[in-house]
Amino acid sequence: MSTEDIRRSGSGPEAETETPDASGAQPGSGQAVWLVARREMVTRVRSKAFLFGTLGMVVAILLIAAVPMVAGLLFGGDGGARVAAAPQVRPILQQAVEGSADSPGSPIEAAQWQGRAQAEEAVRAGELDAALVSGEDGPVMLVDGTPDPALARALDEAYARHSTAEALQGSGADTSTVQQAMSASVGVDTLGGAGDTQAFLARMVVGYALTFLLYLSILTFGVYVAQGVVEEKASRVVELMLAAVRPWQLLFGKVLGIGALGLAQVGVVLVAGVGVAALTDYLSDLPVSFTLLAISLVAWFVLGYLFFATMLAASASLVSRQEDVQSAIQPVILIIAVPLVVTMMTITGGGGVAVDVLAVLPPFSPFMMPMRLAMGEAALWQNVLALAILAAALAGMVWLAARIYSGAVLGTGGKIKAKDAFRAGSR
Repeated sequence: MSTEDIRRSGSGPEAETETPDASGAQPGSGQAVWLVARREMVTRVRSKAFLFGTLGMVVAILLIAAVPMVAGLLFGGDGGARVAAAPQVRPILQQAVEGSADSPGSPIEAAQWQGRAQAEEAVRAGELDAALVSGEDGPVMLVDGTPDPALARALDEAYARHSTAEALQGSGADTSTVQQAMSASVGVDTLGGAGDTQAFLARMVVGYALTFLLYLSILTFGVYVAQGVVEEKASRVVELMLAAVRPWQLLFGKVLGIGALGLAQVGVVLVAGVGVAALTDYLSDLPVSFTLLAISLVAWFVLGYLFFATMLAASASLVSRQEDVQSAIQPVILIIAVPLVVTMMTITGGGGVAVDVLAVLPPFSPFMMPMRLAMGEAALWQNVLALAILAAALAGMVWLAARIYSGAVLGTGGKIKAKDAFRAGSR
């Protein structure tokens, strides 16, 4: 069918629908889009691919969370923490040692004090888990990296008991003094950069997870849209549907219906992620709250999916056979894949101003910004600016995709050229 035939068939964006509903009135634009979207949701939600895909993502989140726990069980040591204490704070360590002996956790072993310089070197070398020294505001625990929570808690409790005893002896049991002493805690002074390294790795893992979740969700549901477009063309179902709705209504109904399922899947995965975050301290090193990251992820999925899905739908409408879908949408898939590669290459913050500019521009922003936000390399205003630019680009993409889809959706036979479909869609 030529583009002139397409035009005469009434498939352009200005064509009126010809079949009214049962009451004799044609459905409004919103109702028509909703009817198409509901059809897509009902059809797709029952598919095994959607159900098993959602279950697989949740299982993957749980497995990722279980890896550190399993590694700790398999490779963690059974011995207690070795701590050396300066003479001024040795009574505190002694109380912690005595307290650990009566607790179900790992015991604390008091190591011989050789001096502060030697203690710091032993901590860095891993020979000591911590060293307890005297600071200006009280005892300070020297560690290499992130302190062991159980050890820190044991020393805090021992310091509180020691301070309470001193307060009772020296203040005549003054209530305020005793309460102040009870709230005392041991400070932490990190030696070396191991703590920064651990925080960087935690942020990188979260950033990777968010970016790949976006990539897989956008690509998967975008391809569903493309396949659905060609299925309807190949089976001639689209001709029946266009008797009741306009081409652009059919396009947006399909995109929104499948996108709603994608958003539901992303929501399920985020709920699983929140559950994991509540059970572990894995997200404690993030520069922003997990709630902000989740809100950002949803916003990027919605805009990113709509941007790429409309592009995929327009590309798929140019062909009429399932065998030709892959070649038709391959350029769009490359447009989706290249930003992911760039995101992975710039994860360490290299590239300077060029990367900062690239991160706020489509099609790179849907993948670069969530990663940079998780890594602490982008401010919140940059994230908002990038979302606004993507929303503006989406408006242009919707107009272009609607023109191409309207001009090509009824075309059969060989592949239609995009410029011919664009011209036919404008008539």
